[in-house]
Amino acid sequence: MTNPKISVIIPIYNVEDYLEDTLDSILNQTILDDIEVLMIDDGSTDNSRYIIERYALDYENFHAFHKENNGQGVARNFGLKYAKGEYIHFLDSDDIIIPDSYEKLYNVVSQGNHDFIVANVLRFDRYNCKNEKLFKNSLQGLKENTKLCGLDNHPQLVWDSIACNKLIKKQFLEEKNIKFLERKIFFEDLLFSIECYCESESFVFLDYYFYYWRLRTDSSSVTQNNKDIKNFKDRLEIIRLIWDLIKKYDLKDSTVNVLYEKWLSHDLMLFIKKIDNYPLELIDDLLDEILDIISLIPRELKENLDSYSKIVYKMIENKDIDNLLYFAPLQNKLKSNPDMKLNLNQEYLNLIDFIEDSANEELSVKKTDVAHDDKNIFIEFEAKINYLSSKSSHNINAILIDENDNEFDLKITDNQIIVPFDLIMDKHFLKIKMKYCYESYCKESYLINTRRQSIIFNNSDFEFGIGLNKIFFINIRKISTDLICINNIDFVDDSFVFEGKSKHRFDSVMIENVVFLEKISYPVIFKNDDFSFIIPYSDMISSPIRKWELKSGYLMELPKKFTFFESCIEIYFANTRNKILMSVDYYDNLKRISKLNNDLISSRGKIRKLKARNSELTDEIKELKKLIREYRSRKVVRFADKFKR
Repeated sequence: MTNPKISVIIPIYNVEDYLEDTLDSILNQTILDDIEVLMIDDGSTDNSRYIIERYALDYENFHAFHKENNGQGVARNFGLKYAKGEYIHFLDSDDIIIPDSYEKLYNVVSQGNHDFIVANVLRFDRYNCKNEKLFKNSLQGLKENTKLCGLDNHPQLVWDSIACNKLIKKQFLEEKNIKFLERKIFFEDLLFSIECYCESESFVFLDYYFYYWRLRTDSSSVTQNNKDIKNFKDRLEIIRLIWDLIKKYDLKDSTVNVLYEKWLSHDLMLFIKKIDNYPLELIDDLLDEILDIISLIPRELKENLDSYSKIVYKMIENKDIDNLLYFAPLQNKLKSNPDMKLNLNQEYLNLIDFIEDSANEELSVKKTDVAHDDKNIFIEFEAKINYLSSKSSHNINAILIDENDNEFDLKITDNQIIVPFDLIMDKHFLKIKMKYCYESYCKESYLINTRRQSIIFNNSDFEFGIGLNKIFFINIRKISTDLICINNIDFVDDSFVFEGKSKHRFDSVMIENVVFLEKISYPVIFKNDDFSFIIPYSDMISSPIRKWELKSGYLMELPKKFTFFESCIEIYFANTRNKILMSVDYYDNLKRISKLNNDLISSRGKIRKLKARNSELTDEIKELKKLIREYRSRKVVRFADKFKR
């Protein structure tokens, strides 16, 4: 490929569990033929190095490189040397992009001839997606598809601290000599992103979630491993390098103050609150480094912090290590219980105003359970605002919002929201907004959910689901009470073939994503009472959340759980919540083999125990038969004696 539109640069280090998912998300791109993929193995010791070789052999626009381990930034610079694309995208090796991402971003950025385009990001795990605070703070308020320029015009962009949510013109990077640090250091994205914003004369924003940032369950990624002392030291160094950068570009005070607020509330606090995890002998030097940074920051900005942060930074200024080690880890406890007794002197206690702190916190209202009778649904909930005492008097209201944004007041009794069936039977999709008022302020928030449930009532299926950002919703669907059984599922030519019998005719089935609620329909073919339909595997993996529910106008069920394995992927179909759940999950082959081996050993153990038990039973039966013979013998003797008398 001589002139690709986009070069995707992927630094790779020991990510065998996620790498294929990332690479497959590129293979699904709508402009795949205009993309080159540079896979940079940064000295991996797992199977990642072999995985990229396989992709390089199978696909001519995928290229594998191997180098010694020097860190992500160095690997990205290495990729830039070989990139031929008009635009560059830095993709992390455990994240994914959705199929039309590159086409959408390229069309917007190239038509306006911008230096780069920035778009939105969602964090995701196996079950849900959520907005990230970094991008709530940085991208809100930007005008879409209009020319933007410089940090001074958009100071909130200092919060946008990753490289992966941008498609950047290669010529811009070369002319401005923007690259990553040529050494192994974490958080290099922060410096790179700010330099891009400072140097750019024209960039553009697209309000579109194209990049899905994986929340790793193994906590091995840099951004999720905040206890490591090296991470903290690197963060401090990056902050100092950013300070040099803002002096170079002579940014406005208003812009620099936003950056200072980020340092205080996020960059530093991310690590300071875990300071009791670090070696005691290093803490004194760490405090000196933190002091060098916070001494640059105007006093009034520190005075605008919440009580917890004020106390922490006062302790650092006092070099009060003992109290800092005691108090810094208490942040989460204080949020949930501001009435807790603190063993602090009056200097620190005077800085506390938890009522004011609570006014700056968000309302969180969580559904805990659902029940119903023949008239109402009863939704139990817990409501809280960080730093607000549970003893505080308050007023809370619930508002039902339907699919047309109509609002209906709901009654609340004993922490239960009462939803009358009569109110919702003619509706399809509902959310609940909660309004919490305390003295001088009121807060609103959608009810959130952590456990999916469903009920059948009056020939309708009521699904209590979990949407984006864990928002609770009620999805109502009219159904027939007639039950249809799918007898078999086969995996043929990258598609799943479903077969069953039914006396009832239905033209189509659909799958619905459990989070995004995206729906895809498929035709059903009947031959007498036999029916079949096909669902392509590619449809099931089109979303970052690979969990779908199979639905029709009838209740459907499977006679058993069907499970299939494809490379490192497990696909299964099972009866769940009155529906058929379809799930695609990644798994570790070695762990699976180990589990199968353990199951086999366990089964053998059970067989041995069963044989031993059978042996015991055999002995017991023999003894019982002996006793019966003796009893009968005694009975015969007694009868004979009686007859003789």
